[in-house]
Amino acid sequence: MTEQHLTITNITCEACVKVCTMLLSRVSGVASVKIDQATGETILQVQHPLNLDLLKASLAEKGYDLAIPQTL
Repeated sequence: MTEQHLTITNITCEACVKVCTMLLSRVSGVASVKIDQATGETILQVQHPLNLDLLKASLAEKGYDLAIPQTL
């Protein structure tokens, strides 16, 4: 199992954390989700590296945005 670090940009309350945790937990391969409400920083325990577009689409269902790092 590995960790995948992400940032959800529009987390504003505990309810947001709960909804985003539920959405990300439904993605195949995600074992656990930890979200820091203050920063939106998210740590996923995953069984294999996940496609960021898939995670972004999962969050977009309820209007949340995933900051996808730019590659240089």
